[in-house]
Amino acid sequence: MSVRTGFDLKQLNAEYDYTYSLRDVRAKSADEFVDFANAVDLHRDPSGQRTAVYLSTRFNPIPRLYLETGLRHDRATWADDNFWSPRASLAYSFTPRTTARAGWGYYYQSQFINNLDVNHEATQFNPAELSKHYVVGVEHTFGSGVNLRLDAYAKDISRISDAYQNLRDPWEVSPKPATTRS
Repeated sequence: MSVRTGFDLKQLNAEYDYTYSLRDVRAKSADEFVDFANAVDLHRDPSGQRTAVYLSTRFNPIPRLYLETGLRHDRATWADDNFWSPRASLAYSFTPRTTARAGWGYYYQSQFINNLDVNHEATQFNPAELSKHYVVGVEHTFGSGVNLRLDAYAKDISRISDAYQNLRDPWEVSPKPATTRS
């Protein structure tokens, strides 16, 4: 049996000074035009710690079977995230050249401190996204030394953060929209 452990500690700081002002004319139904105004003035200085600690054990309960279990703790203080992530995997050698593998695990991803969506007036960080991973596969080494590995992989993502998209004109690439009258 073997045991591995590790940790990561970081102090992070960010500075947001975001000002946005928009005034234009927008078309309503029946060729009616209205003045439109929107403004954002946001200043924030978030800071915090990111910590990660993990423990992993690997053992060989019967010949040709290896099991690995792990547990990871992640914390991001600026987003108030505090999560435990279990993981497990196994490998079984059918022959010295052919091995089957399977794995499962939880993986949390906190929003980065420099990724606050200020242009959409966000003042709070999103909760961490969760990704559950499942993988199975087989690996074979041929006599010539060529190694072939086939894996099937599934990822179930939840707690997904909001994403914004321009539904008025998805192809708009310039700051001045094509629908604006000059």
